[in-house]
Amino acid sequence: MSETLAAIPLDLNQVSQAYPVVHALLPTLELAGWRRFASRLIRSRSPAAGVMTAQRAGYIRGLCCHWQQPSLKHGDLLVVENFSVLDMFDPQSAAHVLIEAMERIAETVECQAIHTALPHAVGSPPGAPPPHAPFRARGHEVAGMVLCKTMEPEASAPTCTVTALQR
Repeated sequence: MSETLAAIPLDLNQVSQAYPVVHALLPTLELAGWRRFASRLIRSRSPAAGVMTAQRAGYIRGLCCHWQQPSLKHGDLLVVENFSVLDMFDPQSAAHVLIEAMERIAETVECQAIHTALPHAVGSPPGAPPPHAPFRARGHEVAGMVLCKTMEPEASAPTCTVTALQR
C-alpha cells in the first residue's frame, strides 16, 4: 500500500530535494538562489511564513511559499507564491492538498484572506482543467490579476508575462 499524499512543511534539510519542483516553475533560478530564498522563509520567526510541500512516500510532489502581510482591504493576508505541482500521475490531488494546507495556515494565523499568485508558466494541456480549477473547487475566486514590473534598467524586454485568469 502506498503512503497517502500529505501536506508537510519543508525542512531546511529538504531544500535541495525540493529544487526540481521549483526549477520546473522557474527554469532560470539557480539552486543557490532557491536555497537562500527557502532558507529565509523557513527560518522566519513568523508562524505564517514557510514553504509547504505535498509529499507522498518521502517524495515532494508540489510546493508553495507563503507569508503573512497586511492588506488595506482584508486586514491580515496570507500571500502564496511559487505554487508548483510536479506530479505526473495525480497533479490535482497534490494541488488540493496544498490549497487545504494554505487555508489551515490562514485560519491558524487569523488571516482574513489568501492571495495566490499563479505564474504565467502554469498552463494546462488541451482538454485538461485550467490551472485555477482546484482553487475554484475549494471556494477561491478569481479577484484580479498579479502584475509585475522589473526595475532593472538593463532588461531589454519584460521578464514577466501579465496574465489574467478567466472566470
